[in-house]
Amino acid sequence: MTPSSGDHGSISPDTTQTVAHGSTATFTVTPEEGYTASVGGTCGGNLAGATYTTNPVTGACTVETTFSQNSYEVTPSSGDHGSISPDTTQAVAHGSTATFTVTPEEGYTALVGGTCGGNLAGTTYTTNPVTGACTVSATFDLKTYTVTYNANSATSGTAPDTQTKTHGQDLTLATNSGNLARTGYTFAGWNTKAGGTGTAYGAGAIYTANAPLILYAMWKEREVVLETATGEGDASLKVTTAGHFLTEVSAQTPPAAAPANAEFPLGMIAFSIAGLAADGECSAVVLEFPRNTAINSYYKYGKTQLNPADHWYGFMYDGETGAVIHHTASHTEITLHLCDGKRGDDDLTEDRVIRDPGGPVILTVPDPDPPPPPLQSHMVNTISGPGGSVSPALRQVNHGESADFTLAPDPGYRIDTVSGCGGSLSGSTYATGPVTEACTVTASFIKTVVTHAVSATSGTGGSVSPVLRQVNHGESADFTLAPDPGYRIDTVSGCGGSLSGTTYATAPVTEACTVTARFVAIVPEPDHEVRVVVEPDFSGVVSGDGLYASGDHVILKAVAEPCYRFEAWEEDGRVLDHGSTYAFSIYETRNLTAVFVPDLAADFEFSGDGNGDGIPDRLQENVVSLPTYGCDYLVTFESPEGTRLRVRAADNPAPEDMPRGRSLPLELFDLTLEGVEPGAPVPLQLHLPEEVQAHGYLVYGRTPENPEEHWYDFNHDGRLGATVSGRMMTLHFVASETGDGMPDAAGVIANIGGPALISEAPDQNAEKGSSSGCFIGTLDPFRQMFRE
Repeated sequence: MTPSSGDHGSISPDTTQTVAHGSTATFTVTPEEGYTASVGGTCGGNLAGATYTTNPVTGACTVETTFSQNSYEVTPSSGDHGSISPDTTQAVAHGSTATFTVTPEEGYTALVGGTCGGNLAGTTYTTNPVTGACTVSATFDLKTYTVTYNANSATSGTAPDTQTKTHGQDLTLATNSGNLARTGYTFAGWNTKAGGTGTAYGAGAIYTANAPLILYAMWKEREVVLETATGEGDASLKVTTAGHFLTEVSAQTPPAAAPANAEFPLGMIAFSIAGLAADGECSAVVLEFPRNTAINSYYKYGKTQLNPADHWYGFMYDGETGAVIHHTASHTEITLHLCDGKRGDDDLTEDRVIRDPGGPVILTVPDPDPPPPPLQSHMVNTISGPGGSVSPALRQVNHGESADFTLAPDPGYRIDTVSGCGGSLSGSTYATGPVTEACTVTASFIKTVVTHAVSATSGTGGSVSPVLRQVNHGESADFTLAPDPGYRIDTVSGCGGSLSGTTYATAPVTEACTVTARFVAIVPEPDHEVRVVVEPDFSGVVSGDGLYASGDHVILKAVAEPCYRFEAWEEDGRVLDHGSTYAFSIYETRNLTAVFVPDLAADFEFSGDGNGDGIPDRLQENVVSLPTYGCDYLVTFESPEGTRLRVRAADNPAPEDMPRGRSLPLELFDLTLEGVEPGAPVPLQLHLPEEVQAHGYLVYGRTPENPEEHWYDFNHDGRLGATVSGRMMTLHFVASETGDGMPDAAGVIANIGGPALISEAPDQNAEKGSSSGCFIGTLDPFRQMFRE
C-alpha cells in the first residue's frame, strides 16, 4: 500500500506499508493551516477528522492526499447615506485580504466595523487576513467640525469651551461667557487671526461654514496715553462706559485760528468712541493732563445742530453733553459726556460711533457762547440677570420724558420679567413711564426648554426601546436594541449617534430625527461536509451534498442516468438505505457512496464483477462495466493496473457520415484513460457480450494524418489498433498517436468508438485512419487481420 501527499499538507506514515489481505490501514492526514484535506487513491476508505482508514485491502493500492485552500465568505453591508462596493458576498482565500470601496454621501463620514477587522485609508477599506467567514459593516455619520476659542492675551477670565458644528447645520458662536478681560482694553468679539486681520465674528454670531475654526478674542483700547501737541507733557484718555473703546486717537494743533479770548496750552485731542450697542447711546471719557489750574473751559472745532459748518464752540456740560473740569493735586481731569449724534459728535449722525476733536482752553474773558442752562434730567440705569442683556445700559432722560430699552435674550433663553421706572413691555422693547427721578429698569431671563421628538424604528428580528423620546435641545438620548433569538444587530443609524454593545447613544439633538435599526438572522457557520461519490462514473446524479452547520437537516437525492437504476446509499462499506432520497441530521463530516446498477432492457441481473476477478468493478479504478447506449447489452472494459479508466455510452456524433459497410452493434463508447506513460503501449480489453459479433473497432476523431474529426477503422498494424480473440477485443493504444483523440494531453488517452461489424473491406491503398475504400475478396482475410 503506497501513500502519497500533495502540497500544503502531509500524510503519516508516508512510506509504503505492507497490509494483510482483508485488513485495513490507518494514516494521519495533516493539512497546513487554511487548507482542507481530500483523500483518494485506489484503496478506498473514510477520512474522519485527521484519521484516514482504508477499506479492507485485497490487493496493491494507493492512498493519495491532496489539499485545497479554504475559502470564506466575507459579507459587506452598508447603512444610510453612503455605499460599499462590492456590496455582495465575496469568497476570499484563507489568509488573504479583501478590499472594499466605501463612499459616503456629501457631508458624511464613514465608519467601518464588522467581524473581519481591517483599516480604512481614504475610501479604501482593507480587511485583516481572513481566517473565517466574517462581515464588513459600513455606517455613515454627519461630519462634525470643532470650533475652539483663544483668549489672545487676556489678563483674566477663561475662553469659552470648544463647540462642535454639525455639517449643514448652523452654529451659534459663543459670547464672552468666561468673562475674558484685558487691562486697558474692551472685548470686541472674535477673529480668525490673532492680529485681527482675518474674518471677524461677533459674540453670539451664526457660523454656517462646514470647516473647523479657531477664533481669537479681539481687544480694543479703552485707555490711551500720548504726548500733547505742544510738548507740555503726556495726556491720557480712558473710556469709562463698559463695552466702549477708543479708536483713531491723535494729538493735534488747532485746525483754525483760535478765538481771541481762548488759549490752547496743550493743543487738541482727536478721538472716536466705538463699541456702542445702539444708535444714540451715550458714553463718557476721562482726559488727564498735566496740572494747569488756569484751564477753565473746553472748546471744540466742528459742526453743531445749529451750525452745520465747522466753527469753534464751547463744550461745557449742559446736563446731557459737555465737559466737566476738575483740578487735583497732581493733574487736571476733564470728563467728557458724549452722545451718539448729539452735540459734540462731529458727524451729528446716530451711527454708533462718536467722533470728537477738541481741547482744554484758558479763557481770558467770559465765554461769548456759553451753553444754555442745563435741563433737569435723571439717570435711568439698567440691571439684567444671566441669559440676556438690556441696551443701552444707561440713559440720561430729560425730566418728564420716557425712554426705550431693548431686551436681548441669549440663545436658548427668553424674557422672564422686566420692571422699573413705571414702564411696560411690548415685544422686546421696554418703554418707561415719564421719568421724574433717577430709577432702574430690571430684567430677568430664563432658559427656553425646547424639545425634539426622537423616534425609533426597527425591521424584523428585533426591537428598539423606547420607540419615542422627547429630548431637550442640545442633549443626547440612549436607546436599547434587543435582537430576537437567532438574530443579531446588523446596522443602526440616525441622529448622529454611535452604538456600544446594545446601547445606541445619539449626538446632541438639535432637531427631530429618527433612529433606524436593522437585524439579520444569525447563520451558523458551516463546519461539516457531505461528500458523495457516484459509482460507477456517469451512472447517476446526486444533489444535496456540500457544506452544512452542525445539526442541519440534509436531504440527498439520487437520479439515475438512462440504462441505470439506483441501488443503495453506502458509507464505510455499509448499506444505509435503498431509497433514492436519504435524509439525516449532520454532526460530523460524512463520506457516502451513491451506488447505481445497470438497468437493461432484457431481463438481466448484474453481479457487479464484469471481468470475473472476484473484486467488484466499482472498487477498481481500471475496470468499468456499463450498459450500451440503447440499454440492450452490458460490456466490460479493463485497462492495466495503475491506470484510471472512465467510460460512458455515447450517441453517434455523425450518423450521416458513417463509412460504407460498417455497423455498430453496441453503439459507441466515450472513454478516457489516465495515468498513461508517454510512448508506452497500453492494451485496453473489451469483454464482448455473447450475443454480439464484432470484426473490428470503428473510431470517430482526429488522426495525425487528418486533424479534422472523421470516421476511421482502428485496424491493428502490429502496434496500434484492435484485435479480437473469442469474446475479448483488445484495443492497443499509445498516447498521442492514432486512436488518441486528445494527443496534446500528457498522460491521457481519449477515444470515441465502438466494436464494428464489417461487410466491406477497406481500400488497401487508403491512408491509415481513412474510412474510404472498397472491399476486395472475402471477409476472411480481413477478419483474420483483427485476430493477429
